[in-house]
Amino acid sequence: MVNLAVPIALTRQSMYYSTILFSTFVILLPFSILSYLYFYSTLIPISVLRVPITFFPRYSFHQERRGYANLEPYTKVFEQTPELVYLLSLNLDIICYSEKNNIRSVIHNVTLGSYSARSTFVLNCEEDYIFHSNNRLVPYKLRHYVPPQLTDIRKIVTVNSPYSLLSGRQISQSSSHNARIDVHKNTDVDDNHSFLEFYVQWDGIRYYMVTYYKTSLLVGTIIFWGFSSFVCLLTAMVTWSKYNESDQEVKNIKVKKES
Repeated sequence: MVNLAVPIALTRQSMYYSTILFSTFVILLPFSILSYLYFYSTLIPISVLRVPITFFPRYSFHQERRGYANLEPYTKVFEQTPELVYLLSLNLDIICYSEKNNIRSVIHNVTLGSYSARSTFVLNCEEDYIFHSNNRLVPYKLRHYVPPQLTDIRKIVTVNSPYSLLSGRQISQSSSHNARIDVHKNTDVDDNHSFLEFYVQWDGIRYYMVTYYKTSLLVGTIIFWGFSSFVCLLTAMVTWSKYNESDQEVKNIKVKKES
């Protein structure tokens, strides 16, 4: 007769190992990512508030561009977080029309109640710079060999210009819930992708979690995954040892009966 004990034992062990690997990588790894994301959202409910800016039409390209950002829908957030400090920043999509004067400075101003600040950013409308900014993975010299469906050929430059720090109390107690934005003449702004942004200035561990988001996601996932995998392996080892003990007892009983 053929002894089937060894093949059955090998099959049983392979099933145990495959089950552990499946549980560790297919179940516990996604669960660890979701656990970290839940932990992140609980610890950091908000990281930035983006308020859309509506610009008024103008009759001439040489006129100053003026727009408004309605803060009223976000007033409760500022009222509930009076001690939080926000970094006021202007995020604009600038359309580059002319190929002349490719690099120039643009003056802009933000007014919120009694708060008013003027700043300047450098606008670079050079073709290679625009293409690289909008297509990080495609080299500029290889742009003609890439299908146009996979590249962004719009002549739009995204500019982020920070202003100053404001507390939630200062913003909520402002005399006006409309922030006025004035952009220097000879500058055309895309209304659909322009925002007034309020970045929460977290401190401690939350500062690193926001500033180094991808690194924190990787480290946090490894920690959650390592702990859950350790518990899974420990449970499997305990179960395996108990099963071996019971299996050995059954074998001893069979040997005694045969003898």
